[in-house]
Amino acid sequence: NTSTIDIDVIGEKTNAQDRIVGLHFFAPAHVMPLLEIIRTNSTSKQTLAASIAYAKRLGKTPVTVGNCVGFTANRIFYPYGQAAAFLVDRGVSPYRIDKLLKKIVHMPMGCHEMADLSGLDIMGHVTKQFVDAYRERTYVSKLGPLMLEAKRMGRKNGIGFYKYKGRATIPDPKGIAALLAKARQGIEPFKAITDQQIIETVMYPIVNESCRILAEKMVIRASDIDVVSITGYGFPAHKGGIMHWAQSQGLKNVVGKLSALAAANPQQAAFFAPCEYLKNLASKSA
Repeated sequence: NTSTIDIDVIGEKTNAQDRIVGLHFFAPAHVMPLLEIIRTNSTSKQTLAASIAYAKRLGKTPVTVGNCVGFTANRIFYPYGQAAAFLVDRGVSPYRIDKLLKKIVHMPMGCHEMADLSGLDIMGHVTKQFVDAYRERTYVSKLGPLMLEAKRMGRKNGIGFYKYKGRATIPDPKGIAALLAKARQGIEPFKAITDQQIIETVMYPIVNESCRILAEKMVIRASDIDVVSITGYGFPAHKGGIMHWAQSQGLKNVVGKLSALAAANPQQAAFFAPCEYLKNLASKSA
């Protein structure tokens, strides 16, 4: 996956460090409007200006971001799939999660549909890269490798979390039942969980990672993350982007729910615990 390539490593042997820049398209590239322009510490303003102009000629929406594993869009959304895996491991149906993300958040597709579209083999590779980079705050389920062992690659071979016939996307609960049972061995299931709790568990970690991006100055402003979330991942534009949506949720509420998740799940405390930047934002909010 392009977003796991280190732009600095690519350009380290050249004598023209100021001309090194990354252009990260989103699949399908002819449809998705976002083009992340990845700067290094040496990229010149002229190179950035030329890249932005090129993006506009292509009809893309350019956002300049820093160089880190996942860049900005994929990095802020990696907890999205991992938080969903956390829920699935504890008894929540992946189809329930996808349905709620579409119905309540108004995402164009659920995170398991998105994984199928990307390819579960690609997702496995990307997960390894994220674990290597952000090990202390990642969640890794056994389900992904089990799906690959069962040759469930996703849309590319017609079967993943869903079955695909033509343009039809068909849930396959019986097909994945044995894999779910194996992945869930030794994990205590939830006694009950509400729809709202599912949404908070999956979406609030995105806000948390977005705040880390801001703290590290990987983007210039919060609105850059809003643009990235809408144009790269299909976050509903009428909600204003992930950071704007977080404000509407109440930042103190977001911090409180993440803190509660960390306290209730000590083994995953680092995954859920709100970062300092988010806590500071919440302390200044109404």
